[in-house]
Amino acid sequence: MQKYPNTPYTSSTTHHSDEIDLLELFGALKKHIKLIIGTTTIFLCLSLIYAISTTPTYQTNAIIIEPSTTELHKIDEGSNLLKLTPKSELQRLYLTLLNQDLKYQFFIDNVYQALPSNPISPLSAYNEFKKNLTITKSQGKKATHNYIELNYQSNNAQDTERVLKEYIDFANTETAKSIHNEYTTAIQKNINKTQSAINEKLDSAKFDIRNEIIRLEEASKIAHALNIETTSSPEAINGMNLNSGLTSYSLPIYTLGHKAIDMRISLLKDRKDIESFIPGLTKLIAKLNTYRNIQIQTNNIQLFSFEKSPTTPYAPIKPKKTLITILGTLLGVIFGCLIALIQFFIHRKHEELPSNNETQADSVSFIASIKQPKSLKNSIPTN
Repeated sequence: MQKYPNTPYTSSTTHHSDEIDLLELFGALKKHIKLIIGTTTIFLCLSLIYAISTTPTYQTNAIIIEPSTTELHKIDEGSNLLKLTPKSELQRLYLTLLNQDLKYQFFIDNVYQALPSNPISPLSAYNEFKKNLTITKSQGKKATHNYIELNYQSNNAQDTERVLKEYIDFANTETAKSIHNEYTTAIQKNINKTQSAINEKLDSAKFDIRNEIIRLEEASKIAHALNIETTSSPEAINGMNLNSGLTSYSLPIYTLGHKAIDMRISLLKDRKDIESFIPGLTKLIAKLNTYRNIQIQTNNIQLFSFEKSPTTPYAPIKPKKTLITILGTLLGVIFGCLIALIQFFIHRKHEELPSNNETQADSVSFIASIKQPKSLKNSIPTN
């Protein structure tokens, strides 16, 4: 039996290293430099078109602070009937700025009607207006002073400033109206209250006078019946002063004599100006006249002070053309490099395919050499 030596299988395939050389990558990028430049140019042009075609958005802001005390004194000439304070009036203005009904009224009259064309419904436009207008107020103890900050965005620089200024003036006017109405109500309430106190004192005084006349008339009848014309009693004379108000007597009234009593009755019936004889009535009348003479001046009142007034923005806040251009350029470079690297790896894969075919051929030859001894065995003659 013939023996064949075992020959080890050796592949003629050249094993390529899986490691990628950085120089090889840079070479591939350099080879496709035109592709990278072209892709970068396309992305740059697209970013410029987007930045130029996008509608610009402008923004302006304002900061308003508490009004001065002098300004508040102008409202009621310093009477301070409502005890207005700068802090309370800034809060009142803030609530007016947030009032949805007033905000919608302002939008329809000053924004929506001013548009050259109204392509959308008023409600949709109003919702967009609310989104573009933000109002915040200082909160908590960290704030050094009370203030309200307003920000408004629009597609037109001039309209941005105009709308914000007009809205602040509108809110100031509406707040002044509410103060005027509140003052009118308070003044009328105080007038009614003081007038009621005066009427009460007058009615009480008239009632006392009527009772006094009745008493004096009864005493006069008694004096006439007793034939007491006058009296010489010092106590009776001291107990009655014809020029004073009502008196209290230590002695019976008829002891004064019917002449004095009748004179007293005549004076009481002829008295027309009784105000000066009623304690405290003069002060009430003066107080009533003060309330009636209060003049509420809210037409030109300003219930805030500007810390920063709205101005016309010179540049839009978006789109940010410089940033968009830079990002477009970077994306173009990255995308171009990515395409170049993909082409490089595809080409590298194709270069490795022939060596793989050669390996398959060697494998077939090796298998055939293993099967050959069996065929030879059948051809050897037997003894």
